[in-house]
Amino acid sequence: MNNFLYYIIIIPISNLNNFFLFLVSDVLYLIVGRLLKYRKPLITKNLKNSFPKKSENEIKSIFKKKVQMTLFSCREFKGVYYFRKGN
Repeated sequence: MNNFLYYIIIIPISNLNNFFLFLVSDVLYLIVGRLLKYRKPLITKNLKNSFPKKSENEIKSIFKKKVQMTLFSCREFKGVYYFRKGN
C-alpha cells in the first residue's frame, strides 16, 4: 500500500510545478473545505474559544486560511520526493 501511494500519488504530485500545486491545493480546498465541510464545527468552536473578541466574519476568514494552508502542505511532497531520490 505504501508503494502504491508513493508511486501513484506522491511522485506525480512532486513533479508538478508550483502553479499546478497551488491549483491542486485550491481544488482540494473546494472539495474538502466547502463540499465536505471537513471538521468545520470543531475548528470553528476552537477558533471562537481562542479568539472570543473576533467577529463571525473574522472567524470564517481564519477558518478558510487554516484549511487552505493545511491542504497547501501537499507542496511538501516535492521536497520529500527529491530528498528520497537523492538517497
